[in-house]
This record gives sequence, C-alpha cells and structure tokens, in this order.
Amino acid sequence: MIPKIDIKDRARDRIADEISRHCRQVGFFVVTGHGLEKSLINELFAVSRDFFGSEQKEKDAVSLSEFHRGYARVGAEKIDPYGPEDFRETYLMGWESPDKEPLPQRIPFLGPNNWPAGNKYFQQVLLSYYHSVMQVAQFLLECFALSIGQAAGFFKNNFKAPLSNLVLAHYPVLENAPRQAMLGCGEHTDYGLITLLLHDGNPGLQVKTRQGEWLSADASADDLIVNVGDMMEFISGGKYISNPHRVEVMRHTPRTSIPFFVQPDYEALIKPVLVPLDEAGNTARWKPRLAGAYLEERIAQSFISDEQKLILALKSAAGPEKNIMKNIAELLKFLSQSQ
Repeated sequence: MIPKIDIKDRARDRIADEISRHCRQVGFFVVTGHGLEKSLINELFAVSRDFFGSEQKEKDAVSLSEFHRGYARVGAEKIDPYGPEDFRETYLMGWESPDKEPLPQRIPFLGPNNWPAGNKYFQQVLLSYYHSVMQVAQFLLECFALSIGQAAGFFKNNFKAPLSNLVLAHYPVLENAPRQAMLGCGEHTDYGLITLLLHDGNPGLQVKTRQGEWLSADASADDLIVNVGDMMEFISGGKYISNPHRVEVMRHTPRTSIPFFVQPDYEALIKPVLVPLDEAGNTARWKPRLAGAYLEERIAQSFISDEQKLILALKSAAGPEKNIMKNIAELLKFLSQSQ
C-alpha cells in the first residue's frame, strides 16, 4: 500500500516529517489536497485524448525536436535498456522563457515547444497546467528540503530556467502482445528530483519494493502520485528511495497518464547533503554532477535508433530461421556499436 499525505493545510513541518518517514521505506506517496483545479485537470485529459486520437500524420508533424519536445510514436522509447520497446505514445513539452527571448547560449532540452499547428487551445491548457503544477512541486520541494535538514528555499535558486517537463502518455490497448514480457513502459527510475503524476483512474502503474515485489500504485484519479527521482535519492545520500517502477500493457482499456518531471536548471550541481549510506566504500557513486549532464545521459539511453529497432524485430522473429536471425541481430548490434 502506497502511503497518503494530505497537503491541504500546507503545514510544511508536518509534511516534511511524513515525507522523511515514508520515503525511506518506499519512494512513492499519494498527495491529496493539492489544490489543482478540477476543471483544468478535466481540460488537460480532454485535449490529451483529442491529440492522441488525431491522424498519425498530424501527430508526426510535431515529432520530437532537437530540444526533446514534441511527439514520440509507439515503440520510439525503450526506457528499460534491457527490455522491449515501450508500448505507448507520448507528447512532451517544457519550460518556456516568459519574455520569449532566445537564451544567450544553446542549452540541451531548453528551446521552443513543438506545438501542433492551429491548436491554440491545446497550447493554452498545457501551459496553464504546467505553471499550476509547478507551484505544487515548489511547495513539495520546500517540504523535501526541510526533511533533509535544509532551509525551505534550498532548491529555489536552481529553477531559473528549469528542465522540468510535462508528458502526456497514452497507453493503447494491446490484446495480444508480440512478446510475453512487453510492457506499456519498462522498468525504470525517474531521473529528476520528484515526479507528480496525474492518471485517468485506470490501473497499470506498479512499484518495485526493496524486497523485489511489485505493488500496484493505486490512487484516485483526483489525487497526485508523487515519487522520488534519482537526483533526490542522490541529494539524500541514498536515504530516500528512487523506486523502480513500470506500467503494464493495457489489455482491455486504454490508459492516459500525465507525469510532471521536476528537474532543475542544467547547471544545477547535484551533491549529497546527507552522509551517504555507503560513502566509504563507493566514493565514485557520490561524486557531484551537473543535473543537465545526467539527464542527457539517461535520456540518450531511452530513445532507440533505427538500427536498434531492426535488432529487436529480428530477435523476435519466429520459425526455423530464428537462430539465423539471432546471429544477424548480434552482427548488426556489433556493427552499430563500432560506428
């Protein structure tokens, strides 16, 4: 069972204590009393359904840009490097400069959003929700800061031009998966500080415990599911858990979820503020790192090339030629790695 934290009264000290208690056991909790407008949430799901229900060529017209913003087809992402490609499609957007002025230098992941042409309403709804959920995230970060013995504003200065992004994720129905192990989204941890997730009420999200068991992350569609990301685990010296999680393939009913990944500025230095549990024996793990560089590394592992797609297709081939196909796949893998 994932614990619940009610933040309606905005009592930072109490909430910080609950975060500290829960996140040492499981890095997931449900937030009630978040204050996000129900009408805005309904609009967000409505525009998501409309977008994913549009013609494929319309979605492809806003495919992922060089700034990692826009649409990704089913199978474009392989968030578990050792698993099959994910059976979902997504649309990603992120922070925009309020004055619309270009940044003085090119920063990965920071650039214009790749909006669908002629759909201002879609743009307005997503931007409105982005700014609203960011306010909730900033309050939760204040509570997280207090929970690790820091001032409430500990994270604030690292959100001048944040890499936080909002993702619309659609999980279509797949009655007969081509591979038994296929998932809507493979096993992974989130990369940033925390994640705030909305979902449509359909089950599918599963969380892995320290003991290796998979638990269903059940929550009302009116609540937020919040989880610890890799950066927060790092800052806490490993005391808070960035839990592996995954999403099952939808067998009967499609699912829409909308995660907001709370990620600081590219140049934010991520380092432990609590003494790491294994500092003496694993100093390399706790070496400070730039937030943006870490995101680049993780995201590059998640989106698969055409060569990797061919390898996956060949490996899944059935029939008497299967061993031949496997050998060809291994050869292609070797060639792609040697280029």
